[in-house]
Amino acid sequence: MNVISSDAKSPPWAQHRFEPVGLLRNRHVQSMLASAKFRKLTYLRQKQILEKNSQELLLQGGDDVVLHALYSPLDKLFSKRSKGVVVLIHGWEGSAQSVYLLSAATRLYTAGYDVVRLHLRDHGPSHHLNRELFHAARLSEVVTALHDLQQKLPQTSLFLAGFSLGGNFVLRVASAAQSAGLRFAKYMAVSPVADPLRTYQAIEEGADVYHRYFVKKWKRSLRKKQKHFPDLISEAMISKPQNLGEMTDSFVRHHTDFGNKENYFEQYKLTATQLSLISAPTLILVSKDDPVIPYQAFPDLSENQHIYLSMQNFGGHCGFVSNWSLHSYTDELMLQFFQ
Repeated sequence: MNVISSDAKSPPWAQHRFEPVGLLRNRHVQSMLASAKFRKLTYLRQKQILEKNSQELLLQGGDDVVLHALYSPLDKLFSKRSKGVVVLIHGWEGSAQSVYLLSAATRLYTAGYDVVRLHLRDHGPSHHLNRELFHAARLSEVVTALHDLQQKLPQTSLFLAGFSLGGNFVLRVASAAQSAGLRFAKYMAVSPVADPLRTYQAIEEGADVYHRYFVKKWKRSLRKKQKHFPDLISEAMISKPQNLGEMTDSFVRHHTDFGNKENYFEQYKLTATQLSLISAPTLILVSKDDPVIPYQAFPDLSENQHIYLSMQNFGGHCGFVSNWSLHSYTDELMLQFFQ
């Protein structure tokens, strides 16, 4: 593993540390800004161009599973040849419209990359596509869908990036890539979930705003699923649980074979053995002040020289907003790393 710093020996893209000032050093401010909708005003024109040139893409995930994506090939108005395709994966209960993801998508798109915004099962507009519920251990369908995308774009350089739970998926995909025949050139994970149990504990025991946010978003998603498959989800499963622990217990017990939430969390925990399989350049961006992803939970990555770890003092969860002009450190780092 390469721990990047601002010295002259670091790669050019790693020589600028994230150093916000004033209130932007507050981890909760950073975390809230990650999803603050008013940030879209700063890239509204670029977003409109991206959306205008987006088309739906259905990817085969194996065993009749279908995953939804939005594909934005480079607009001919830019008069540029595409530098490659960047696939972006949102966080849990996020979507292709999540602020942090749209920010990265528009920055990459205007810099000359085609962009694919991939929806995990039951995210975005995809609740009707598959009967069984999403859970974070469904790695194989994401790997298979990415393989399908690779076959659809055979002559293209591919890059993969994800945020939070999406970052967790990215690192597991990178670990499985060689055996699955995936040929992504580089990977980047922003604030990835490393140890799901410790993340769950941080949400349960931390500031109530995060707990209420995730419970509300999950219940909303289950309501959408219930409309398409009314026999699948009981009303009690949605209305009765009052906290994340109760919801997770009920979900695991009724909709998985994992038995309990502790066993379920183990299914997508990142391990040193797993990450040792990564064989392409991979950048992990994390913050020491992340309120939901304890940075101490990351496994030992020292044996893998393909992995770069950017450990910042500030940034909150998927924030990394540099100034009150709302510029994104993440977007610039991602662009420089992929270039």
